[in-house]
Parts: sequence; C-alpha cells; structure tokens
Amino acid sequence: MQLKLKILSVMLMIFHATSQSATVDCANMVINSVTVEGPRDDQHVFQNKLLILFQSECASKRYVHASLDHPAFNGFLSIALAAKASNRKVHIGVNTNEQTGASNQLAHISIVD
Repeated sequence: MQLKLKILSVMLMIFHATSQSATVDCANMVINSVTVEGPRDDQHVFQNKLLILFQSECASKRYVHASLDHPAFNGFLSIALAAKASNRKVHIGVNTNEQTGASNQLAHISIVD
C-alpha cells in the first residue's frame, strides 16, 4: 500500500510540474532595445513581432515578444518606446507557456514610478 502511495505521489508531482504554466511578473526592468519586425525572407522566429530586449532576465530570458496582430500590440509598443525614450524602468509580466527558445510572450507592461 505504501509503495502505491509513493508511486501515486511521484506521478502527481511529475504531472503537476509538466502541466504548469504561469505568468511571471518582473519589476524594475531596464529596456536595452525595442524592435518591430515585419515579414522576413528567412522566416526568422521573430518575424511579424515586437521584440524587447532587457538588461536582465525575466523568467530566465532577456527577450520578450508580442505578435503584431496581438490586441494589445499598440499599447505594448507605446509603453516600451516611452520608457526607453525617457530612461524609465518598466514592470512586465510574461507568459511562460508561449515562449520561443530566446523569449517569453509579453503579457503586460507598465512604466514604473
């Protein structure tokens, strides 16, 4: 009986760890660059995306991305450009279940006081 409980416990921990995705918040982030990419002949992973590079990592990545057709794209771009132009830090949230090898998907962004 104890062996069955141990096996069940291990299986639940493994299942929980692999099915878990989260939005991770990171405060006081410094933007190094803001890039918008259109269609590319080389089919690069960041084509048709907003790409922001930060000075430090958030959820293990320095880049965040958002598709050009994302409903919040204009807001994401406006806040990122305003923060970069005014040398202000931002608070971001990233979706870790929508990532590329180099970036997480941007969930929200705000300028920090």
